[in-house]
Amino acid sequence: MDYVIAIPSTGRSDIINKKTLRMLRKYDIPMNKVYVFVPKDEIQDYTRRFYVPMCRGINLIEGKKGIQSQRNYISKFFEEDQLILEIDDDIININKLKISKLGRQQLRVLPCLETLIYETNLIFEDAKINCAGIYPVKNKMFMKNSTSYTLSYLTG
Repeated sequence: MDYVIAIPSTGRSDIINKKTLRMLRKYDIPMNKVYVFVPKDEIQDYTRRFYVPMCRGINLIEGKKGIQSQRNYISKFFEEDQLILEIDDDIININKLKISKLGRQQLRVLPCLETLIYETNLIFEDAKINCAGIYPVKNKMFMKNSTSYTLSYLTG
């Protein structure tokens, strides 16, 4: 399955390294699938931080200033049918809501990110949709164990 991971970032080269990139390495995501978009004046700082061996292969892209401009640029940067997982630069874990045998809600760290990407892509094809979001807060009280196929608010 062909996908890319796009990460907009501004002024957080230390945070992206400690959080999101570390998480992606835990999931064994090939770094050549990762595209980090930063404003032109921050390229040198990110290049310095990404010089370490764990970051080899990352695509550092000169993006735009401002998060909205950056997100718009990302959507135009890739080919139209490219599967893009866009995530924030401060992600530590991706959690999944599970319901125990006793009916209690439990949060578990997602075991395989590529499985989530694959399953989401199947939903896209079946439901003829092209946008998905991941709940950004680790709070099981606000999460539902469901998938919506209607126009909804997407965070991030």
